[in-house]
Amino acid sequence: MTKDVQWDEKTADAEVNHFRDAQTKNNNDNWKERPFDFPTQLTTLLKDGMDVLDVGAGPVSLFEKWKEKNIHVTATDILAEKYAKLRDELGYEADIETLFCPGECLSELFGIESFDVSFTRNALDHCIDPKEVVDQMMAVLRPGGFLHIQTFFNEGAGSKYQNMHQWNLWIDKNVLWLCGKDKSNKTNLTEHIEKQNMKPLCLDTSVGKHSRQIIAIFQKEGSYQNDTETI
Repeated sequence: MTKDVQWDEKTADAEVNHFRDAQTKNNNDNWKERPFDFPTQLTTLLKDGMDVLDVGAGPVSLFEKWKEKNIHVTATDILAEKYAKLRDELGYEADIETLFCPGECLSELFGIESFDVSFTRNALDHCIDPKEVVDQMMAVLRPGGFLHIQTFFNEGAGSKYQNMHQWNLWIDKNVLWLCGKDKSNKTNLTEHIEKQNMKPLCLDTSVGKHSRQIIAIFQKEGSYQNDTETI
């Protein structure tokens, strides 16, 4: 990757330890007992043959055991190498390989307009530059494709900005907002996304059993518009 996007070792190891503990102590996220209960807002959009990008997939993609549709899933994570070692340590062989790729670099690895769905769940608040990650998720979408963002409400503040939880996302009056601990960087993500020929399909503040989760889905209407000036 050409961009220097990375977390320090201490922060990265804390995230890996979280998943290790979930498997060995709390047993509240057992990989072998998935599939994950995907929201109907997403599953109704998925069709056979679709190419799906799972951004910030973690040790095991949530699509690992989901077999309701014949889709092709590509999983990425900035901590992919550490997660591969964790799976080996725990004796878990994943069906979907997680590739190393910071969310800020998706188009470098895959090119533009390569997927029908760009999906992220509980990962955008972990990113170094979540706005750029959203831009990249849109860039790799084909026309007609879907951008799916699912996360916990204001996870940064809720986690006291510890480890990788550095950003807040929330929905207010049908607008998806983003900001970090420094409120001066507050961003209207809905407005930003709509400028890239994307139309909102769903902005929901209560996702199934997860009342603290929000979901936002947008559909791409045309080709990606890169506003970056050519130097």
